[in-house]
Amino acid sequence: MTHLGCAERRAAARPPRRGGLLWLLFPAALASAALAGAQAQEIPAESDSLIRLGAQLYQREGCPLCHRIRGEGGTVGPALDGIAARRPDPAWYVRFLQDPAAVVQGSVMPPFGHLSETHRMALATYLLALGP
Repeated sequence: MTHLGCAERRAAARPPRRGGLLWLLFPAALASAALAGAQAQEIPAESDSLIRLGAQLYQREGCPLCHRIRGEGGTVGPALDGIAARRPDPAWYVRFLQDPAAVVQGSVMPPFGHLSETHRMALATYLLALGP
């Protein structure tokens, strides 16, 4: 049996990339960027499209292979339920997703630097919206 690393599992689970309508999400991305600067504790209703994009990216990037939400997913990484209570700063997650080992010493999570900052913000917004 061949063991795949997290990056290989993520690549195997990722569907082909498609051209997107990311430009439609630009206003929500701006709102979330403003949130990051203010280190807001709540996600505004205008971020719904960013949350939906984050949910899609969570699946597309293979995050459930290593992480759990509501008891579903892998056990390699920590469960992501309630991360807003642990660390409510979306800007921190954007930096962490870019290069986890640079933010948390010893992190074994693979970097997601291939994602745009808007996509990393969408993932952060989605995860923070999961609630406690």
